Amino acid sequence: MIFIFHGSNFTKSRGLLTSQIAKSPSPPISLEAKSLDQNQLNNLLSGSSLFALEEPLVINNFFSLPPPTIQKFAPLFNQSTRNIYLWQDKGLTLTQLKLFPKAQIFKADTSRQVWQLLNAIRPKNYVGFARLFEAVIKEEPPELLFYLLRQHLRKNLTPTSLPTYLSLINADYLTKSGQSQVEPVNQVRAIFAGLLL
Repeated sequence: MIFIFHGSNFTKSRGLLTSQIAKSPSPPISLEAKSLDQNQLNNLLSGSSLFALEEPLVINNFFSLPPPTIQKFAPLFNQSTRNIYLWQDKGLTLTQLKLFPKAQIFKADTSRQVWQLLNAIRPKNYVGFARLFEAVIKEEPPELLFYLLRQHLRKNLTPTSLPTYLSLINADYLTKSGQSQVEPVNQVRAIFAGLLL
């Protein structure tokens, strides 16, 4: 069976992959797509195991390979009886997904509310922003909001947003280094409030 995990929210898609692999009775064989070659793949897919259980095969970023290589490997995957997990760090097109007609597909996209939240960042919009923020923070990790806010501020950097941008970088550093005494959710809330008031 082939399982495909993709989407713009790669944290969620990776979590789906991990939970699906946890159902397998044996540990997986994990490979990077760029290091795949025809012989190695033939040995893994057609070689029989001494044990009754076959390890699942996890291939990261398979669809980042050149299209001729994907076309060459797709029939091998479709004929195999082994569980194959393909994880991609971005969303896939229907054409790419049609290569594996019997695959189970798991898609994890970032919710539209996150983008609405970033668009709601403007002066004197605290009430509208707070409502969206509370909805988004329940669904998405604070680290994602840190990252997206940093990118948003970088693109729209003005003299008034520069101190907020610098405080965001400092908060991100303190959180990642374990020096922060404040919960990440409260840090994000305070930084957003500084932008909106």
